[in-house]
Amino acid sequence: MIKKVSPSQSDFSRALYELTNKNTPKVIIECGANDGLHRSIGLFFEKKKGWDVINVEPNKECFEALTKNRPESNNCNYALSDETSIRTMTVPLSQQRGFMGGNGSIHQPRMRELVGSGNTTVHYPVRCITYGELLKHCNIESVGILVLDVEGHEISVLRGMTGLSTNTPEIIAIEYKGDNRDVLTDALAKVGDYTLARMFTRHDLVYVKKEQDDNK
Repeated sequence: MIKKVSPSQSDFSRALYELTNKNTPKVIIECGANDGLHRSIGLFFEKKKGWDVINVEPNKECFEALTKNRPESNNCNYALSDETSIRTMTVPLSQQRGFMGGNGSIHQPRMRELVGSGNTTVHYPVRCITYGELLKHCNIESVGILVLDVEGHEISVLRGMTGLSTNTPEIIAIEYKGDNRDVLTDALAKVGDYTLARMFTRHDLVYVKKEQDDNK
C-alpha cells in the first residue's frame, strides 16, 4: 500500500532514506537545489549520512549562494532537460526571498504563467544538459536518488533519460503539478521499470526501481 504523508522537508529526506538499502549507491542528485539550505533535501544526506551530493541549480542568484552554503557538494549551474541547448529562464520576484524564491522555470507554459501572474520577473539564458551528460561531467556511474523540482520541466528531463541502459537512479522523487499523470507515467516507463512507492502531498511522488523494491 502506498504511504501518503505530508512531511516537513527534513521528514521528506528521512523518508527517502528509509527507501534505500545497503546496496543503494550513496549519491543523490538534487535538481532545483536553490541555495542549498532553503527546502534542501540533499543537505540531510550530506551532513547526516555522508553521501556524495550533486546540486543542480540554474538560477544564478541561488547558485551564487549555493556555492557558499554547500562547498562540499558538487554544485552545477545547469538546468536538466532533454537535450544540450541554451534556453531562457523566467524567475519571479518573491516578497520574502527576492529572485531566489525557487519558482523560476524554463518550461514554456510555466514561464507564461509566471509572466501573467502580475509579479515582476527577470529573464536570462541558462545552459541545459541531459542527465547522462551530467553524470559524465561529474564522473558519476551510479546514482541512488534523483530529486526533480524543476517547475514543470519534469517530462523533458525524463525524456532526456530515455534509452539509458545503465546509470539510472534507484529512486526518483518528483514534484509534479501536471494534470495528466499518465504522461508522467509513460515518460518514466521509458527510463526504467519503476513503481510508485510514496506520495508526499498530491504533488510529491517517489518512485523506486521495481527490482530494488522487491528486495526490500
